[in-house]
Amino acid sequence: MEGNKEIDPACIMEPKPGEHKLQNKFCFWYMQRDQSEGRNMQVTEYEKSIKKIAQFETIEGFWGVYNHLTKPNDIPTTTEFHLFRAGIKPIWEDRSNQHGGKIMIRLTKGLASRYWEIVLLAIIGEQFAVGDEICGAVMSVRAHEDILAIWHRNADNQVALNKIRETLRVILDLPGFVRTEYKRHEKRLKVSSRGSGWRE
Repeated sequence: MEGNKEIDPACIMEPKPGEHKLQNKFCFWYMQRDQSEGRNMQVTEYEKSIKKIAQFETIEGFWGVYNHLTKPNDIPTTTEFHLFRAGIKPIWEDRSNQHGGKIMIRLTKGLASRYWEIVLLAIIGEQFAVGDEICGAVMSVRAHEDILAIWHRNADNQVALNKIRETLRVILDLPGFVRTEYKRHEKRLKVSSRGSGWRE
């Protein structure tokens, strides 16, 4: 399933003269759910529950949206923020995500807002230097911890995967004892197709 490229015109931050264009266009999305919604949810239900906030293509457009969003430290539990390249939906089934995966870091409560901003700026500024390999990022706010994840296109591209992981550790200045986790979307898709598993 390819990401729907039809964007509501009201959600598009049109660039103004003199603004600084980014290399790519991006969209902010969000989702809020209760504890039971993620389990056994069909893709159509899940897709409908993710709401698009805005699309932007300049650094000024980014700040224009970001500065009006509640920060992760202050949003309700089981809320998610997503930042993805325009044209890619934040779901496993999107064609750009199907064969990829995600690098995850579990965060102590209180760190999410700062780490989220650092990662967003690194993505829109192309700091990871892996071409179009990165699809987007997700911040999942949970009761006892928060989860930061970077989604990428090709789970078999070990060179890009290592580069993303290393860059993430550097920009966040992660201590050596902090582990990163990895999950392939294909594996999660198989579990989901059997009607089991949490859509995270």
